[in-house]
Order: sequence, then structure tokens, then C-alpha cells
Amino acid sequence: MDKKKVYISGKITGLPLQVAMDMFNEMEKNINNSGQYEAVNPCRLLNEEYGSDQTWGFYMGESVKLLLDCQHITFLNNSRSSRGAIIERKIAKLENITELIGFKHFKTKGGNCES
Repeated sequence: MDKKKVYISGKITGLPLQVAMDMFNEMEKNINNSGQYEAVNPCRLLNEEYGSDQTWGFYMGESVKLLLDCQHITFLNNSRSSRGAIIERKIAKLENITELIGFKHFKTKGGNCES
């Protein structure tokens, strides 16, 4: 049986890249360790494929493609201050992608993300 995919949404723009990566990577680890789901980490996947030299719009377009291939979405606590995460939340609702709540979030001072 294939694991259902969970897209991770959160703030990236305005944070040091390493802070954002740490938050997304920790959430990815928590989701994958649940044994029930496969995490889709746009911060890691897009950085590995395209680096950090593209425009915000380019990354959003690629992120939406990843999101649309998922059955679920979860949000980092800092997502309410992210224009991209707000857009991803709206797309998820329109596409009936279920929000999962309850994965532990990475605690960091610089990223404003605490559980």
C-alpha cells in the first residue's frame, strides 16, 4: 500500500535559507517517522533541483505542482505570515486536499516557529 503524501507549507521568504530549511526538514522527518505518510518538502526538493537563484513566482509555480500531487497538507506555525502558504492553503481547499494537524514543529527563534 502506497503512503499518502503530505505537503509541508510554511514561510520561506524573509528567513535565512538555513533557518527555513531546518524547519521544513524537521517537519519532513516527523511526518516520515510517523510511518503512515510520505512528506513532500518543497523547500528541500526545489532547492536541490533549482538552487536559490529563481524568482518567488517560479518557486510558487513549482510548489503548486508538488502540492497538487499530494493527498494532504500540513502547515508550519509560521505559515500565517507567508503569502505563499496562504495561497497554498486556498489551493488545498479548492482541490479538497485534507489538512493534517498534529505533527510536531521545529522550534527556532529566528524562524518564529514553535510548537
